[in-house]
Amino acid sequence: MKQLVLFCLILITVLSCKQLDQDPVTADPLYRKWKLIETKSRTGDWETASYQSVIEFRPNGRILNHTNGRPCCSPVQVDRQLNTLKVTQIYACPEALCVKLSAYQIVSLTANELILDSVYEYTNLNGHVSMKYILMN
Repeated sequence: MKQLVLFCLILITVLSCKQLDQDPVTADPLYRKWKLIETKSRTGDWETASYQSVIEFRPNGRILNHTNGRPCCSPVQVDRQLNTLKVTQIYACPEALCVKLSAYQIVSLTANELILDSVYEYTNLNGHVSMKYILMN
């Protein structure tokens, strides 16, 4: 009997710890999985994305990259301030020289579509690339 009670207590402890690792459910449409479909330069028109990217924004600020391998210089952590996602950490590859992406600006966010502008530090690239994502199922 003591072993059964001990087993139940251990099981409850393990299950409750697992639940603490998960982010809380949120109604904010940003915190979903998004697939890149189009990009646009500052002066150009929308074009079909030349590379595949699937990212997921988490309420704790983490950005999960669901594409094969994490691209060099890609953000892995952001701090959300209204419609600005300030980049606080990037994935830096030793062989790459990264142009510092300081933030993403949310241009449009609906239940099915996300448009972001890139904001770079110390360059004239601000707004150089806009990215259009659609919601992944």
